[in-house]
Amino acid sequence: MTFTKINTMKIIKHLNPHFPNRETYKCTIGNTTRFGTLKEVTDFRDDRIQNEDYYEKLRILNDRGCSEYYRNTYPGRYTGD
Repeated sequence: MTFTKINTMKIIKHLNPHFPNRETYKCTIGNTTRFGTLKEVTDFRDDRIQNEDYYEKLRILNDRGCSEYYRNTYPGRYTGD
């Protein structure tokens, strides 16, 4: 899975009824969502795209770590799914 193939990296204006005077934007890439000013969200998106390989390696390491944790915590009951 690469971020550039995901269509969810659009920056959209987020309307928050609790703060109607604040301009908040939102961008989701993969399972990560960032809320903030337009500059903060744009920087987030650009960083995720420029460092796509690094974030993909982190995702793989996280998945392996979770798998190992559950395999060790629940021996005999972990099916690997």
